[in-house]
Amino acid sequence: MVQNHRQGNWTLGFLSLLVLWSLAGCVSKSLPPAEAETSARKYLQALRAGDNKTAAGLLSVRATQALASAPLPDYVKSQGPDHPPELGPISKIQHRASIVSPNGDNIHLVEEGGIWKLDSGPWVPAPGFSPDNTMDLFLRALQSRDCQALVSCAPPGVRRRHLRQELVDGCEKKMASFQGWVDKLGASKRSFESLAPNRLALPFGDSGKVILVRIQGRWYIETL
Repeated sequence: MVQNHRQGNWTLGFLSLLVLWSLAGCVSKSLPPAEAETSARKYLQALRAGDNKTAAGLLSVRATQALASAPLPDYVKSQGPDHPPELGPISKIQHRASIVSPNGDNIHLVEEGGIWKLDSGPWVPAPGFSPDNTMDLFLRALQSRDCQALVSCAPPGVRRRHLRQELVDGCEKKMASFQGWVDKLGASKRSFESLAPNRLALPFGDSGKVILVRIQGRWYIETL
């Protein structure tokens, strides 16, 4: 009886796995690989030409959300004087596509709405690309009471010392008191003060101050 039950479970599990494999095959074949390369090249060409509308339309939902309220030209300006690179051949196609640039960096694409869109990599917006962007993301998370997003604004060292769920739970307990910062931070004109290389202060309200730190190219909120 037990043996039959185990055999039944194994059979159901195997059938489920077959279904998942078949679905994975359908997803991976839904768009030709060449179209991923076309999207990547079209995006970088649009950036080089200053055609920000076309470039923005080729960003994934995640990459678009990373911009927060910043226009795409602000992100491009934050990358310095270099121009977007030319690309090499496609390196692999699975549920995602990766295109390799001559210097070895990967630009990753995802399929959204029947189109390959830029998701991550060099010259693709990522959260915290500038101090203003980090503050925009922080304020948006406060206004929506999104503790997961607030925790993402903390430096990696803070998140390594604590379990993510511990930080989220602590945030949720203090969320009511956090709301007092929304109006003060939103009303203050942003004027960042340099404290050290890769470390800034943003005064707000009568005596408040946000300290931001830059780690591996991304800005985080260190203290508030």
